[in-house]
Amino acid sequence: MEGVDVPPPPITSSSSHHPPPPRFEIYVSRDTFKFNASHFVAYRGFRERLHGHNYRASVRLVGSGNVGGDGYVLDFGCVKEAVKDVCGDMNEHFIVPMLSDVLGIDVVEEGEAEEVEEEVEEVDEEDDDGTEAGNITTQTKTTTITTTTTTTATTATTTTTTGRGKKRRALCHRQSPTSMKGGTVTIICEDGSRFVFPRQDCLLLPIMHSTAEELAIYLYGKILSRLNANYLIERGVTSMEVTISEAVGQEAVFRRAIPNARNSVGGGNEAGGEGEEDPFDVASYVSRGRIPVMPCKTDTEGARRLRTDPS
Repeated sequence: MEGVDVPPPPITSSSSHHPPPPRFEIYVSRDTFKFNASHFVAYRGFRERLHGHNYRASVRLVGSGNVGGDGYVLDFGCVKEAVKDVCGDMNEHFIVPMLSDVLGIDVVEEGEAEEVEEEVEEVDEEDDDGTEAGNITTQTKTTTITTTTTTTATTATTTTTTGRGKKRRALCHRQSPTSMKGGTVTIICEDGSRFVFPRQDCLLLPIMHSTAEELAIYLYGKILSRLNANYLIERGVTSMEVTISEAVGQEAVFRRAIPNARNSVGGGNEAGGEGEEDPFDVASYVSRGRIPVMPCKTDTEGARRLRTDPS
């Protein structure tokens, strides 16, 4: 009837419109979840300049519809300790993407070089003319092979006459400056740029590009290793989300179900883990297809090149 309000039809339940089940989750973000690191992103035809970021991390854990008997999804303290430790391990390093398909990376570890500071040998030998000989100095180039690395050394052989028919020969080995104490990491780029870093300043990671996205995958694996996937599953935690921020308002998120604890939980080792599956094989998350032309008007060198040469 006109002028009479008609109530809306009652809401009926439908099998296709069930409300989502209740679910608990925790989110942890602290000032201590940070690390400072330098890097450059490189892919075919492009390389960033070397620069650094003040990275920050945060973690979200999604549980079931019930909290544990202790009232927790997971104790905040466990999460804080794990994330802080992982970030601490990455702090103040240059990030080396060991799986890069465009960088030539040569790692020389520190070795115990076999060095001889001075070796003196006296021999009885007469000169051809029966007179004293003058000092003779020769320079030769040799290669000293150690237990874990190869270093180039310069050997100076000095022969002096100490008396008629008696010569004193001293051998001095000097380590080449190219053999840096502690080892080195040398990176050769597509454009011919060459970087040499002290090995102790580098973090060798099983990633293809040192982007925030791939770092999020790597940190997921490292954090999960510390929290223990078995323990999380027992507590009803179903998935974890790791966020990496490289600047305010600029972050990448990796979200994944907690993997079966019986499978390998890689990511915690630079060389990878063993098992039927490594859920943190970063390369498996990177597309092998052609990089599409960027439609956005960005000023990065990579975007300019791809706009002009998308092949």
